[in-house]
Amino acid sequence: MSTKKGLPISSDNNTQGTSATSLASLLQHFPLMARRWLTTNTFVPPWLPANRYTQLTGYLATGVLQVLMAILVISYYSTPSFLEAPALLVVLLVSFGWGATTGITATLIGVVLIVFAVPATITSGPHVAENIVGLLLYTLLGLTVGLMASQTRRTHIQASMERKDAKTARYYLYDLLKQSPIPITVVQGPEHRLEFVSPHTQLIAGKRQLVGLPIHDAFPEYASQGIFELLDQVYTTGEPLTVRELRAETLHHGDGPLTSVEQYFNVVYQPLRTPQGTVDGAMIFNIDVTEQVRTHKQIELLMREREQERDQLHDVLIREQQLRTMAENATRQLQTVVEVLPVGVTIADASGRILLRNSATFRAWGEPMPETDAEAIVDYSRYRGWWATTGKLVATNEWGLARALAQGEVSLSEEIDIATFDGQHKTTLNFAAPILDDQGTITGGVAALLDITQRRHLERQTSEALQALLILAEACVSLPTRSEETGEVLSPALAFEVVSQRLVALIRSVLDCQRVSITIVDPRTQELRSVAAVGLSTEQEQQWRERRPGFHLSDQVSGNSIEAQFLAGNVVVVDMHEPPFAKQPNPYGISSMLLAPMRINTRLIGILA
Repeated sequence: MSTKKGLPISSDNNTQGTSATSLASLLQHFPLMARRWLTTNTFVPPWLPANRYTQLTGYLATGVLQVLMAILVISYYSTPSFLEAPALLVVLLVSFGWGATTGITATLIGVVLIVFAVPATITSGPHVAENIVGLLLYTLLGLTVGLMASQTRRTHIQASMERKDAKTARYYLYDLLKQSPIPITVVQGPEHRLEFVSPHTQLIAGKRQLVGLPIHDAFPEYASQGIFELLDQVYTTGEPLTVRELRAETLHHGDGPLTSVEQYFNVVYQPLRTPQGTVDGAMIFNIDVTEQVRTHKQIELLMREREQERDQLHDVLIREQQLRTMAENATRQLQTVVEVLPVGVTIADASGRILLRNSATFRAWGEPMPETDAEAIVDYSRYRGWWATTGKLVATNEWGLARALAQGEVSLSEEIDIATFDGQHKTTLNFAAPILDDQGTITGGVAALLDITQRRHLERQTSEALQALLILAEACVSLPTRSEETGEVLSPALAFEVVSQRLVALIRSVLDCQRVSITIVDPRTQELRSVAAVGLSTEQEQQWRERRPGFHLSDQVSGNSIEAQFLAGNVVVVDMHEPPFAKQPNPYGISSMLLAPMRINTRLIGILA
């Protein structure tokens, strides 16, 4: 129960009111609905010409047929109650021909004929009730038969018209598809029978007959290419299918022999359906993309080739980088090796560009020596030298490296006196050779320079020393007997020291050295005893003369190469910065020392240092 404006209103009464309103609205619109239904289900037989009198013909046929049927029944049967069956037959015929209106009209005419044909039977007699029920049943049955026959016929006509319209529309569509610039094919049924083939499809197939044939027979070459399976899939599932770049090899039927044509298509399979929704075929759209595919493949091929070339180039670059690294490492190793060599080394390429010079070269030629870079070509005119044997100036093309690069000549131990860039004169030995590749081509050259200035100086000093030995011999033959300062008679030992002091002074002047000393070796104990020295300060000379007792020769030379040299009577040059002297005390600050053994026959009696 609900209230509105203070008054109780029953929900049941409201529902009844709504139902009554709906019923009233239905009764109000029933005539219009009935007229529309009758109009829809009233039609003209397709075998009659369509004009405005066709519907009237149906009504005339309805009345005439019912009357004739009643006359026939009454004429041949004594009992006219059998009239219902022929009347129903007429209702069925006219309902199929003209629809529901004529069927209802035929039923009503039949009722009238039955009533007027046997009026006494209906109004009197023992079967009055039965006849009335029969008449009612006839009426209901006639209306039902008429309506059902009309509806069935209407459905049949509509289906036929739809089929006709669909067929007309399809043929109209086919006319349009013939103008399409792409190959289009329409197939029907599970066999995929070709119903329509566009001119472009026919152009692909050549002169073979296609329309009306199953696609398996029309294109047997497709059987092994998987194309029919795609069509079966679309027909079975009813789902459209798009395939991109489908490869198809088609046998082209032309005037000559069959030719296989390879083509690529973007294909769209569109299922076709009946009005009831059943798949009964398919439409195939083919877009020829052969040129695009070939172009794409050509591009892919070119890209693969470029990729391979890029990979090869990458490998070459890596290999080149590895070789460059190896070359740089080799160059650094060569530089390291060359740098520690005591001879000057110069390396140039085939054009004469200087690639490498070590420090010994700069030391030999002096500073400032011409600098080198990647573009510098050696200028031999800036170097001054004279052949040691002739004193003739070395020409620019006579230097060993120039001859090696120009003629591939090897030069060995060429003695040249040079004027260095810092104003000195030196004597050098020069070596040069070309650098050849596997084919014998000159790719560069190498030159070496050995500074022999000291050796030549020593040779000159030795020559001068030989002259001095004659003087020394004379000095040693006549020992002084008296002191030159006091006139006192000297003992033999003191006379020997005087002679020794003269001797070291003479040797120093001849050899132009800093210090000279003579040390006597005791033949029995090998103990060293200082005799004479020159070039030392007073404190140093006193320290040298007062060397500790037990200072033996073996302590200095035993176990090294000097011992063997002394035993052989050879002169030895000692570098005090090298083992074994580097770790020994050096109070006199000696850098290098020449040691000459003093012997009588094979017996060592002293050392000249």
